[in-house]
Amino acid sequence: ATAPLQAEDPSLAPGDAGAPRSRFKREATRRMITGAYGISGMVVLPDGRVVTAACDGVVKVWHARRGCVRTLKAADSILSVALLPGGRVVTGAGDPTSEEEGGCLQICDLNDGRRLRTLRGHGPYVVWCILALADGRILSGATDNKLMIWDPNDGRCLMTLQTHAPDFKCVVLCAAALPDGRVVSGHSGDHGNIKCWDVTDGRCLRTFTLSGTPYCIAVLSVNRVICGLADSTLQ
Repeated sequence: ATAPLQAEDPSLAPGDAGAPRSRFKREATRRMITGAYGISGMVVLPDGRVVTAACDGVVKVWHARRGCVRTLKAADSILSVALLPGGRVVTGAGDPTSEEEGGCLQICDLNDGRRLRTLRGHGPYVVWCILALADGRILSGATDNKLMIWDPNDGRCLMTLQTHAPDFKCVVLCAAALPDGRVVSGHSGDHGNIKCWDVTDGRCLRTFTLSGTPYCIAVLSVNRVICGLADSTLQ
């Protein structure tokens, strides 16, 4: 069993990583108003611009000095976003009441704002997490208890991974890719767990039971991850 990490580490105070404390404070106070709805996802482009996705389905591209430089409507509601090659993003729809948008992924071109492709397969269920894999494929997780792997170029679903028994109520909340290509996904349930997958053949390699529901996962090394749990602890 692993103990949750709760104590604050004073060594992580602002400015201790070689940056002047005053600079940290000045940059931290720069504020941009993204809209009336909360930000549900964010990615950074190679040129330093930031892409935000919001619960109202709007994607915006931000420049540090010029503010918002592009706005596009991707879906009715967005809960996740990932960056694809060629200036594209993929978003996960989060409105289960919408027959058109619920449970689908939208691929959009950030250069001209066009919707390039819609990926359907999760039905009316909410797409909670999206991960762009190193080989160009897309992984999505939803409230239907499934992980799906897609080809973004033709929209085909290449693989479906059933994370738990079909009658077990579970939500795929987060996912992260390990350096060797394996994927770790986080799930709600009785206590919450994470699963490690071989995404070349769909095998579940290992399951770890946690002390709470994992909301986010970060990779520490090829065999170690850290999870942020609903009870405000890290494991």
